[in-house]
Amino acid sequence: MRGIISGWTAPTINKLKHAEYGLSATDQQLSWIASLNAVGRFFGSVLMGLTVDRLGRKYAIVICSFTFFIFWIPMIFIRSIMLMCWLRLLMGITQGMHDVVNSVYLAENLTPKMRGILTSTRLLCNNLGFAVESILATYTSYSITPAVTAAVGCCMFLTTFFAKETPYFLVTKGRHEDAKKNLLWLRGQSTFDKDTHSEFDKIQQNMQSEMLKKRLPAMGLTSPENYRPLSIIAIGQVLVVLLGYSAIQSYSSIIFLPSSVFSPKEFTIMLSIFDLLSACALPFITEQFDRRTLLFNFALVSVMCNAFIVVLHSIFITVWIEWHPWAIFTSVTMQYIIGNWALYTMGSMRSELIPMSVKGIGSCLCVMANSLAQFACVRMFMPITKHCGIQYNFAVYMVSGIIACMFICKVLPETRGKNLVDIQLSMQGKLIN
Repeated sequence: MRGIISGWTAPTINKLKHAEYGLSATDQQLSWIASLNAVGRFFGSVLMGLTVDRLGRKYAIVICSFTFFIFWIPMIFIRSIMLMCWLRLLMGITQGMHDVVNSVYLAENLTPKMRGILTSTRLLCNNLGFAVESILATYTSYSITPAVTAAVGCCMFLTTFFAKETPYFLVTKGRHEDAKKNLLWLRGQSTFDKDTHSEFDKIQQNMQSEMLKKRLPAMGLTSPENYRPLSIIAIGQVLVVLLGYSAIQSYSSIIFLPSSVFSPKEFTIMLSIFDLLSACALPFITEQFDRRTLLFNFALVSVMCNAFIVVLHSIFITVWIEWHPWAIFTSVTMQYIIGNWALYTMGSMRSELIPMSVKGIGSCLCVMANSLAQFACVRMFMPITKHCGIQYNFAVYMVSGIIACMFICKVLPETRGKNLVDIQLSMQGKLIN
């Protein structure tokens, strides 16, 4: 879902900038088209945060899939910048809802060993959607792109009915037998063995404790056990977004320079293809290294890439060099891939660190923080480019990367190899491992 929505943006902005659809848009309008998705994500996360514990994880995903399918249908027919902005806002609401429930659903269903791997596999699916939609939006007409996307959304909606509800949610509703059946199905077993029985006992004990906290006002969002992990994840997500990933995703056709062989829109397609290929590697390295080690290295490489982009765009103002477009493409692509990896690694930690008693509203608050940072990053890109120069955007991202490195070293706890119950116990006993 995220990849398809994002893949539509850069090619469409490039075509609107050159009036290829019979529509022309100002830089101000283009920045709103690019950034309104983040505004929608903000409100969508609020909506899902308030309802996910009532609806259940499965039916929340079904609703998200249905709205994603429905909102692409009007896009086939509209020919108005204003209506396009409204639809981008609505799609952002759907994406915000999905961001909240998807991380909760995966964290509650997966074993510690598979959680990082399969959560990272989301990146592969995201990048596949991004690559396909980028090619589709670049080489097909305005009407065909949303028509094909709506058909994909319909298929996705139909498959969600086969999803299983999480054992954690079923235990909170007192449906212990259903929780046992679903846990056995998820672990590929027909009967309980020692490990599965121990896992279910831990789920029951933890959920009883967390449900008690829910009923005590002092144990809400303001309690140290809850606000500390929430603030850590919220700050971490903001810093990861400010590495510049979302701005590159929306404005790659403007950032890239034409070479003697490729145009900026062709460089954008190449970016999506390299991004897709890189996603194949993340699931294999996620469980080989600590989360903190990965995130620190991602942030450090991002700082170096952004510094190189600043230098390249500064040089371009005064002198043209034949390899210049290729150097910018290489550094921007590496920065985009690293930012993407960091975003999904932090997403894995978000689903692991948020306490069960505030899982819904906590995920909502973290997605809200992520959305505000994404909105600021994308919305300010065009004004900064126009009044100061495109290189100043990447200077800001470089500074954010330096701050992220310090934050990861000093504050972020480790979660690799721990189940959700053990993570919460370690957070209560000692915040930083």
